[in-house]
Amino acid sequence: MSRQNGKIKKFFADKGYGFISTDGGDIFFHVTDSSIDANELALNVTVSYEEERDRNGKTKACKLEIVG
Repeated sequence: MSRQNGKIKKFFADKGYGFISTDGGDIFFHVTDSSIDANELALNVTVSYEEERDRNGKTKACKLEIVG
């Protein structure tokens, strides 16, 4: 699966999830789908990710990596 890039648009550290801003719109992510330490996630940080479907069929970002 190809990786895509985007920037952290919102991150709710207390809840462990957020949204990545991409050319195609915003995509949901949860810290449990990433090996990145939650302390490294902040607004406007550029990340790469893969897309997958959750159990409800919605697209989410997984395997996040910080770019740069």
